[in-house]
Amino acid sequence: MRESSETIAALMAKRKVSRAELARRLGKSQTWVTQLLSGKANLTIGTLAEAARVLDAGITLKATTHSAKPTSPKPAMPSLPPGSIEMRA
Repeated sequence: MRESSETIAALMAKRKVSRAELARRLGKSQTWVTQLLSGKANLTIGTLAEAARVLDAGITLKATTHSAKPTSPKPAMPSLPPGSIEMRA
């Protein structure tokens, strides 16, 4: 998720949004935003989507498998496999 934190920081710079302003928009503390940008905060997909929304950006999720053979989906709701997250301005 380090890549996502770097992308959020780049979007903040592009939009000229300070840490204090991002914290205000997200309803979080400035300390939490600092932790988010350093990769120390718990970055969920929901948090990522909300950060993208308040920065007037979108996100695209791409799930990939690590095995050479494709796996069949399980009937129960599986956890999202490791993948990549792309944020677009």
